[in-house]
Amino acid sequence: MNKLVSVIIPAFNSAQYLPETIESVLSQTYSNLEIILVDDGSTDDTRAFIEDLGDQVRYFYQENAGSARARNKGIREANGEYVAFLDSDDKWLPEKLVRQIDYLEKNNFDLVYCNKIWVDSCGSLIPDAYEQDAFPEGDIFVKMFSANYISTSSEVLAKKNILLDCGGFKDIPELRNCQDYELWLRISHSYQIGAIPEKLVKYRVHEANRTKDYKSRLIGMEACLRSALSLQRSKEVNKVDIKRRFFSLYVGFANSFFKSGFYKESAATYQKAFLIFPVKLSLKDYMKWIYVILKGILGSK
Repeated sequence: MNKLVSVIIPAFNSAQYLPETIESVLSQTYSNLEIILVDDGSTDDTRAFIEDLGDQVRYFYQENAGSARARNKGIREANGEYVAFLDSDDKWLPEKLVRQIDYLEKNNFDLVYCNKIWVDSCGSLIPDAYEQDAFPEGDIFVKMFSANYISTSSEVLAKKNILLDCGGFKDIPELRNCQDYELWLRISHSYQIGAIPEKLVKYRVHEANRTKDYKSRLIGMEACLRSALSLQRSKEVNKVDIKRRFFSLYVGFANSFFKSGFYKESAATYQKAFLIFPVKLSLKDYMKWIYVILKGILGSK
């Protein structure tokens, strides 16, 4: 267990968090690694901070084009047989890499993901954060269609060759908010996935990464799931399960629109859910739907 790991960090105006992020890599108990930071057109002190680190970090700059292109640049530049992704505001626990590499090699997996700790902008634990209770592994394409069990790229370590074989992250605008999920779906379609329920990542939640653009996110998720259904093995996904997936997607986003006061979008998205499973909408959801329709008639946004 001494193969080189390329740690790829895409960064855009993340100078305030980068010192902790980089330190969490340098503090890994697994030492055979290289750090590749792809600066996605930052206008803050990112470049100056990285230059101060000297040859500890391989630095690449690109005009602002998004994290998909930045991660793909990192994959192409990687010298390691393994690639691990780390967002520029997240942190790893010291045993993260050694635990994942050991598990991947012992079980002959192609990609391994782990669990995470939710922290706020100051690094403090978020006590009421969502706790993931399922960590499927092996041939999990069908399960990954039903739910995204790999919620952040910082959880992932993978063989470089499978990332190249799958074509990396799709650099298209409609997938901007779910490009990682789309890639994990394609990888799970052809490769074996390993899971470590242990919390080895600190995922930071703050205003800059808490996207409220629900409309774009919904469009992205629809595109992501339809892309998965175009894959050869999509016939293995039960037709009822496909309906359930889209139904839960629409109900979830209808509620997000509702909470944000976007009543027209909420009404339209509830209607999409209704057309899939009319009898599965809860009484509460029906009441919300009626409410937002009335709000729309009365001229609310």
